[in-house]
Amino acid sequence: MIMHAYYACISYVDAQVGKLIEEVNKQGLSSNTIIVITSDHGYQLGEHELWCKHTNFEDATKVPLIVYDPRLAPEFRGRKVNNIAKLIDVTPTLWDLNGLPAAEKIDGRSFKKLLNGKDESFTLARSRYHRVGSHGYSIRYKDFRYTRWINPKTKKAIFEELYDYKNDPLETINFLKNPEYSEILKELKQLWHKNTGFKIYNEQ
Repeated sequence: MIMHAYYACISYVDAQVGKLIEEVNKQGLSSNTIIVITSDHGYQLGEHELWCKHTNFEDATKVPLIVYDPRLAPEFRGRKVNNIAKLIDVTPTLWDLNGLPAAEKIDGRSFKKLLNGKDESFTLARSRYHRVGSHGYSIRYKDFRYTRWINPKTKKAIFEELYDYKNDPLETINFLKNPEYSEILKELKQLWHKNTGFKIYNEQ
């Protein structure tokens, strides 16, 4: 029943998006209107035996992000870009696309170059979720996710997770103890420290 209702909601929203785009076309605005389609974060529908939307897993942290700019060259329309962008990047991107100066202090950065087919170093996103007795800080980097659960009182690690989406897209295997991942794990830990701001921690 829950899954049925969830999929019905998706179908309904999809129909509304179609109506909005149809009206933009009717009003003759499609040639000078930038359209951004995104959403709130995802939902666990039984994956990992969870029925909720607050986790550090991919299903709960990834969102759709579709950008239509009528000025894009035909060869760059309808492309799937694999770089990791974040929702906080949307505002500076819209400013950039409209030729407006960026604010001096704002989180996020423009991904205009990605839309125009140029490679850009958008490779990392962060997420955080608090459970009883621990805080989970996670980074998504390239094909990997590294999550470290921290005791909020001692600031020490309780548990760590390492997932490889290329070899295990459903996050069923924690590769943390696999020696073949020692180098990427070292890199991910360095990125984790840099991007979470933690100064007190223990290595395992």
